[in-house]
Amino acid sequence: GTDLSQAINGTTTFALNADSTIEVRTRNTTGPGKAGLKVTSNGIATYANGTWDKAASYSAIQVNDNLNLTSDLTVCSCTVQSNKNLIIESDNTLVVLENIVVADGGQIIVENNGSLVQVDDNATYTGNNTSFKMNRNTTPLFRLDYTYWSTPLNPISGYKLIDLSPNTLATKYYKWSNAWVAVNRNTEVMVPGRGYIIRAPNNFPMESSGDQPQIDNVVFTGQPNNGMITIPIDNSGDGWNLIGNPYPSALDIEEFYRNPNNQSILDGTIYLWTHNTEIALSGTSYNYSKSDYASYNMTGGTGTTGGNVSTPEGKVASGQSFFIKGLASGNAEFNNSMRVRQGGLNNQFFKPAPTEVVENWQTTGKHRVWLNLTSTQNDFNQTLIGYIENATNQLDWGYDGDVFSGGIVSIYSIANNKPLTIQGRALPFSNLDEVPLGYKTTLTGTLTISIDHLDGLLEGQNIYLKDNVLNLVHN
Repeated sequence: GTDLSQAINGTTTFALNADSTIEVRTRNTTGPGKAGLKVTSNGIATYANGTWDKAASYSAIQVNDNLNLTSDLTVCSCTVQSNKNLIIESDNTLVVLENIVVADGGQIIVENNGSLVQVDDNATYTGNNTSFKMNRNTTPLFRLDYTYWSTPLNPISGYKLIDLSPNTLATKYYKWSNAWVAVNRNTEVMVPGRGYIIRAPNNFPMESSGDQPQIDNVVFTGQPNNGMITIPIDNSGDGWNLIGNPYPSALDIEEFYRNPNNQSILDGTIYLWTHNTEIALSGTSYNYSKSDYASYNMTGGTGTTGGNVSTPEGKVASGQSFFIKGLASGNAEFNNSMRVRQGGLNNQFFKPAPTEVVENWQTTGKHRVWLNLTSTQNDFNQTLIGYIENATNQLDWGYDGDVFSGGIVSIYSIANNKPLTIQGRALPFSNLDEVPLGYKTTLTGTLTISIDHLDGLLEGQNIYLKDNVLNLVHN
């Protein structure tokens, strides 16, 4: 069945769904062979009076009482009875292999950073437009801060931009079409897979006020998305497209990259807005730093502040949108194989973890160095250089990422005369390898280049920086 195909050895037990296929192969050269196969049904596990009547894992479940899910759970199907709530608490995931039914008056509620995943792309969700709620909390915001949004709801829910942020000024809702385009918040039903940016509520404090920023608590109410979702990609102009995670669960961006259709029409690097730089007032206009886009591809991610606190690691949270460049016109595809089933990974995209030693360490894995460029005014930019399995020293789709846009300071590496925010290079690593670097700035004064962090074989490796102007080498 979908994502469940495995070889059965010994007496291992496997979960099957309605689309599963069992193939039995025997080989015996001395006479007739025998094979035994036992298929059983777990039946329905019912939750009532505060307890389960049988094990819920990999069963069809029926929720007859209010239930708070405090750990990850995988079930065959899920039914929530009338006037009962199934609450998926923060950092937990409910995985449903097939269909979901929510009776009138019942609800599935996903708390912030929780996830609901359906596995079968053709599975159905039956419920009205109040049967599902997903809570999403923004990072702390000042009034002029923007959040990049995408909806986890099916369009039949009728969920409009004003439903997401009713206290934002009416003129501060946008989508992207080779430029920012204002959107009517009262009529625009959010489209799955499309990205939007929305300014913070107008009753939030200004950054200059001295007050603390506030968290915006957003509630998506309707029916959740599931299965195949497509969104048009435009490669005209600069080719940039603002698209987003369409599911009530995290999206594995590397699985999104691996889709053959997406590889044919999309570049292999995404750019995510973090807003870590204070907004600057220029005359009567407010300027947002172009350096506040974190980036990610299969080499790794670059952050927008030092210390590895804003470096994406390939999981795009529910409700999050991102920029990606179109290489050709067509439709980008999302499907359930791209959804993250593990709990605790729907809490934004900043969850770094170093690569671990494996066999053939010299020719496999990821071995990376992150370089920072900072000014005395704390302007910041970061570039990543990694020695990666399957990368080459030429330009590689999915391993090399363009410089998205120049901010006050910008640092990059160079391959084939092209500036790159992320550069993947070939293994095995050679300690004689030289990588050209460049930088741009609108400032005068002192800039500092430093190593933010390293992983893999580069931990403990001497790295030298050569100043081509002064002909000096710095260790």
